[in-house]
Amino acid sequence: MKHKTMKSTGKELFKVVAIATVAVGLFSAAVIGANSLAFAAATNQTTLSPITTSALGNHQEDTAFASPTLALVEGPWQQYHVKPASAMPMEQAAQAGAQYIWDIFGTCIDGAVVEMNFSAHPSNASTWWRGNADVSGQAYHFIINGITGERIDISSWPWEQTRRAFDDLTPEELEAREAMRTELSNARRVLIDSGWFEMDLDQRMTFAGLSAQALQTYQQTAMDLATQHFNRSNVTEIQLGDINADRITDSGVAHVTSLWFIVTDDTGREATILISTATNDAHFINITTQHNDFIPGFYYIGPGIG
Repeated sequence: MKHKTMKSTGKELFKVVAIATVAVGLFSAAVIGANSLAFAAATNQTTLSPITTSALGNHQEDTAFASPTLALVEGPWQQYHVKPASAMPMEQAAQAGAQYIWDIFGTCIDGAVVEMNFSAHPSNASTWWRGNADVSGQAYHFIINGITGERIDISSWPWEQTRRAFDDLTPEELEAREAMRTELSNARRVLIDSGWFEMDLDQRMTFAGLSAQALQTYQQTAMDLATQHFNRSNVTEIQLGDINADRITDSGVAHVTSLWFIVTDDTGREATILISTATNDAHFINITTQHNDFIPGFYYIGPGIG
């Protein structure tokens, strides 16, 4: 498998775009990571726990997807974007999104409320349908092409944990949360001082104690997810794009929190896939090809600006 060195710049734009796209979900993952930090400290856990696609949902290969009944809500963006006559109907787009969620996460969203937004931003080369659903405390977000239904972006994270963290914390919980934030900040400073962010990927693997076998397991998971994402084309290449850590453990190795993969299909489109390693049962995942649709050099002057 090819490695992309941290000092190369050829594909850095894709990682930056993906980070911006999944900021909310990453914050959710950070909440999980904080809990994982406390657990790891108590158990002296320092190794990476490999996962497979079977850990990502309840999908069974011999179970056929059935079109779910969905309660659709038009989102607030609708009023700002003109929908062309060729646009896929909202109901059809929602069903395509439900299939997308099923294929990637193995979750049936039957009976869920799905907020749908049509996006026709001038910075994009294509229009999008965006959908958001909450199923049993797990949030799902998807984007498909507004005309063709091509899969563009999908992510999921445990929304219930994030909502609990903001809505109704007691003073004691708020104090504990602030203490955890301080601990995480101090841990990141130690990580910076270790030179982690100056290392290439091979050096990071060594410093984190990440075995080739564990990495291969995550690579296979990324490949499986990419195959479902690129459901109208074939995957031709996969590269490790980044290894992220949040601290140095007591045993002196970096604690890995997520891995990025860059996957290319036979049409030349590239997807970035992020897989969180925070816990065994609450993985944050994002797959995106949004960057392929951005118009190079576009600069948007919005209302009241300039």
